[in-house]
Amino acid sequence: MTINIQIDSEHLEKLAYIGQQTRNDPSNLISQEIDRQYQQLQNQTATNGVEELFWSREAHSYITKQSELFDAMLPELIEQYAGMYVLFEDGNVIDADVDEDVLLDRVWETDLVRDRIAKYNSIFCHLVPLEEKINA
Repeated sequence: MTINIQIDSEHLEKLAYIGQQTRNDPSNLISQEIDRQYQQLQNQTATNGVEELFWSREAHSYITKQSELFDAMLPELIEQYAGMYVLFEDGNVIDADVDEDVLLDRVWETDLVRDRIAKYNSIFCHLVPLEEKINA
């Protein structure tokens, strides 16, 4: 398929300059840019935009890591903390309470929480379920 397009003189000059500097044909440059944007959209679709909900990539990575560790330790957490909210960090329960607000009030001014808020604008505080759900 061939598409004829019109490009204003400013963009034509930029395209010519880029082609000259990179020794690339203008049609190849356009194809590369289409491929780059296509890949970017595919990556966004693959994550369903979840990452964009976070303050930064680092925050997304931090919460993902804590969530995976939490899930891996869930049987042990249920034994000791079922029905409680836990402040969880790298496989350790830092503090726990049946009332999330009470827990957050208690830990809010700790160095750990201040550091996580400064770095990721996030902490991992989660409710430990009463029992583990088994996926069938």
